[in-house]
Amino acid sequence: MNKIGKFFLFFLLISTMFVTGIDSSFAGSDVELLKSLGFDFVLDSAAKNSKKNSQGYNVFGMGIAVDDSCYKVYPKNKMPDVIQKMLVQGLACMKKVERGENSKRDIESFRKMLLNKANPPKLECDKDLPDSAFAIGSSPGHSRRHPYILLAAFANKKFSRETEFFQGVVFHEMLHNIRYFHHPDDLEVTSSCEECCFGKLDGAKKEAACRVCGGAFETLDDPDYIKSLLVWDGKFYGRVFAEEKFVKSYKDPAILKSLEFKNAVNAFVSEISNPVKSDKALVMIEQIAAGEFEKVEVVLKALPDIEGANRARFFFYRLMSFSMNQKGDLAQEKAYQALAESFRKKYI
Repeated sequence: MNKIGKFFLFFLLISTMFVTGIDSSFAGSDVELLKSLGFDFVLDSAAKNSKKNSQGYNVFGMGIAVDDSCYKVYPKNKMPDVIQKMLVQGLACMKKVERGENSKRDIESFRKMLLNKANPPKLECDKDLPDSAFAIGSSPGHSRRHPYILLAAFANKKFSRETEFFQGVVFHEMLHNIRYFHHPDDLEVTSSCEECCFGKLDGAKKEAACRVCGGAFETLDDPDYIKSLLVWDGKFYGRVFAEEKFVKSYKDPAILKSLEFKNAVNAFVSEISNPVKSDKALVMIEQIAAGEFEKVEVVLKALPDIEGANRARFFFYRLMSFSMNQKGDLAQEKAYQALAESFRKKYI
C-alpha cells in the first residue's frame, strides 16, 4: 500500500472513531453486539457528554447521572470513559452468557432504565454506609429516589486503584436497580454477573458464576442452582445455605442429616481453610441444636487467630444466636450475635 493509501486508511479510522465516539479499546464484537441490542446511545458521540440537571447531577448521554462526589474517585475527564467501558463490558458479557428468557428481559430492562431521561440511575460516592458495605443500590419500590447507587467513602482508594472492581460494583448495583434482590430473596444474579463480567476467578468457579448470571435457573430450590453457588463461592454461600437450613431444622430436625446440608457445610469449611474439618463441624452444629454451647465454645476458643478460624467462629456464634432466637431468649440472641460480629470484623 502506498503512502497516500495508508494515510487515507488512517484518516478513515480516526474519522470513524471521532464520529461514533467509540473507544478504540473496545472489542469490535462487543460494539456490534450492543448495537444489535439497541444500545447505540451508549456508544455514540454524545455518550460521554454531560449536562447538569435540576437535581445537580451530571447526566451523561449514555443514561447515567453522576454526582460531583464521584469525581473524588475518578476526575471529570476520566469518569465518562470508566462508566462507558463498564456498560459495554457488562452488557456484552450478559448477552454472551445468556441462557434463558430471564437474561433477555434483564438486558431490555437495562436499556429502558438508561433511556429514561426523566429519571436516570443516580450514582453518588463518598457515603457513610452501614455494615462495611461497598455500595447500596435501590430496587423498584424501594424508595421515591429510585433508581440510585451509593458508594462507600471507605472504599474510595480501592475504587480509584482498581477500576474493574469499581465497574463491577456499580454494575452489580444497577442490576438491583432493574429488579434483583439477593439470595435467599431472589436469584443471585447481581453478584454472579459482577463476578462473571468483572471478577478475577477462572475455571469452574467463573463458569458457575456465569451460569447464574446468564439466567440458566428459574427457581431458588433448583439443585443445580444451589450447586452452582457452592462451586462459585462456597465460602459465602456454603455458610448462607447452612444457616438457612439450620433455622429450618428446628421444625424438621432431619435437615441436619440431609446431603444438602452436609454439602453446604463442607463447601464452607473447605474453602475457608478452617482448622475445624467438615465432620467435626457437623458434630458441633448438632451440639448447638441440642443447646450444648459450652462444648462448641471450648473448640472455638482453642482455634488460632487466623482468618479461617475467625470465619468459623463467626459462623458458629451466628448459629448460637439463631438457636437463642428460636428459644425466645432475645438477650442471649443479641449477645451471641455481637460475639459473632466481633470475629467478623477481624477479617472483613
